[in-house]
Amino acid sequence: MNKRLLETGKSLLIVLLACSALYLTARTQLGRGLLSHQSQSTSWQKETSIGPQAELARPARMAATLSVGDEIARYGVQYDPAACDNLFQLTARPLMEALSCAQTPQPIARTGWETALNAAPGIYFDLQGEVPLQVLSAWLGAEGCALEGTVRRLVLSASGDGVELYYQEAGAYYVCAAPMVTQSQLEEALSGLTGNQAQFAFEEDSYAALDPDTLILPQTPSLPACTALNPLENQGEGSALLNSQLSALTFSPDTNHIYTTSGTQAIRSGNDTLRLDQNGTMTYHALAGESSRYRLSGRLAEQVEECRALAQDTVGALCGDARLYLQSIRQTDQGTAVEFGYLLHGAQVQLGSESYAAQFVIEGDQLTQFTLHYRMYQSLPEQALVLPEVQAAAALQALGRSGQELCLVYFDSGSDRLSPAWYTEGGGRV
Repeated sequence: MNKRLLETGKSLLIVLLACSALYLTARTQLGRGLLSHQSQSTSWQKETSIGPQAELARPARMAATLSVGDEIARYGVQYDPAACDNLFQLTARPLMEALSCAQTPQPIARTGWETALNAAPGIYFDLQGEVPLQVLSAWLGAEGCALEGTVRRLVLSASGDGVELYYQEAGAYYVCAAPMVTQSQLEEALSGLTGNQAQFAFEEDSYAALDPDTLILPQTPSLPACTALNPLENQGEGSALLNSQLSALTFSPDTNHIYTTSGTQAIRSGNDTLRLDQNGTMTYHALAGESSRYRLSGRLAEQVEECRALAQDTVGALCGDARLYLQSIRQTDQGTAVEFGYLLHGAQVQLGSESYAAQFVIEGDQLTQFTLHYRMYQSLPEQALVLPEVQAAAALQALGRSGQELCLVYFDSGSDRLSPAWYTEGGGRV
């Protein structure tokens, strides 16, 4: 009976997706190509007077350090996208201005970083993925940013009468003067907040086995269990849903030739071929010297944005309760790999042996290959049982894996149901 209900639910979801595909197809064909994508997030610009793509820079977790009378308090949010987004809307403008006016960065010791995290007023941003500073600046609308490098964590912190910008890069710490940002701006942005006893692992001996920047809240995180399915399952030639995805990939449904071999659909258009596996993985490899389908702009920030737009219009449009985030940009033997992951209730999704939802490989000014893992996630009413952090930290130490960050992750190995579990980067489950 349960299996029959699950199959019925899948069928209903596919019907709904097929109906929405008509809208997606129409939107794609109304003049929006890969290189002309524009964000529609005007509410962010109206509310914060920052770049119209600021929502793309949303952190996965944040913390604010506050002065409450003569005391220092901290307010932290994680595994709560709505609360994190609300705090980011309050604080994105000071970050944008700091990036716009940041002076030459100076290296500092770990102790300087910890001092910045404890200074009030202060704001800590954890992007979860590794984002080039030029890309982050472009998303926020920070003009004239002179900073280079790739970051995940940043801090705006009071220093003397002013504010300084701190960030981590490749295990090193840096500080920049930010003369356009004032302490009163930070105080105004954080006004109304009260502490919730958030702390970093380096501040509590019970968490000495963790990465010192692991954010800990007093309550054990509570995340729902979720269902997962392949939204392109049983979507063959003529399917409105599949056609909408092909249109988003600039494959015209009118000129496609689809054939199936060993369970894999091959969609051919001219000299280009997409392959769609039964598990919902779409792949593309340009033929050397024979395809110019995906020409990109010259600057990295623009190339990353074009990849992000393509990811959002494909896997991002069908991922249900999840959202995409920029996970990493790295050099490979094939070129520059730009990877986007799924975030589900603020937790990363680990897809089998791979962590990315979409990977794009850029060579020069051309996108030469990509891999898209189509998954759709829906939250269930019940909350999953999660081990308290202090117990997970003790288990980590017992396993001889000290110094690693403790994160909640949804493991998606192709099953119909997912629950979050503690995970350490490079170390696996706890």
